[in-house]
Amino acid sequence: MSHIFVSHSQKDKEIISLFSMAFGSTPVRAVFIEFEKMMDGKIVNPEDIRNQIKNATAVFILLSKNVNDISHTRDWIVWESGLAASLGKEIWVFEPTSDFGKINVVIPGFTHFVPIDVDIKQSLAYLRAIIESYDDSQMLSSAAAFGFLGAIGGTMLASPRQREDAAVAGAALGGFFGLIMGTKQNLRPMGISTQCIYCKRVYHVHVPFEYEFRCPGCNNNLRLIQTGQT
Repeated sequence: MSHIFVSHSQKDKEIISLFSMAFGSTPVRAVFIEFEKMMDGKIVNPEDIRNQIKNATAVFILLSKNVNDISHTRDWIVWESGLAASLGKEIWVFEPTSDFGKINVVIPGFTHFVPIDVDIKQSLAYLRAIIESYDDSQMLSSAAAFGFLGAIGGTMLASPRQREDAAVAGAALGGFFGLIMGTKQNLRPMGISTQCIYCKRVYHVHVPFEYEFRCPGCNNNLRLIQTGQT
């Protein structure tokens, strides 16, 4: 059975619950190892973490205000993400939309960035689509991508805060909806391939056009804009 290593803070119970539900209906196993247990005197072997990441099909990084504000958790998650990058793992960075502007953790070598809203069912469906794509036996529906796009767009649009716009070159919108039946790679939601104008990092961002998000590679706020024909 394939597994995904989930780097997180044990204080983010709501986020953990969302991901646990998403994993619970799939054959893909989630591996949660909490560094905070070390601080409580419990034994966590770093070599076990290294082996779990080495054998994982992907690594999920769950960032939040809690991760940002707790120094030992922040440092540990950065270490886990660095190890995953050195092993060539596909790294997904997830951040709650409610924590926009409250996170400045920089993650090296990530491949996907996904803002999530823990209160909307479209997030659960989208997470399940991502997770299931790491199991060859599963077949997905593209409906999750459409629902998630609208839900995240609505969440960002509702924010009253004004921030400085930054442009990011986006690929064709069709790439966001490119969920087709076939191999697990074809089933995976790929977002929009983009390059940050500040750190020049190329990655897949899972947001609609014209909405603002944080680049996890350099902590600059960006706005995805459409260029050319779709």
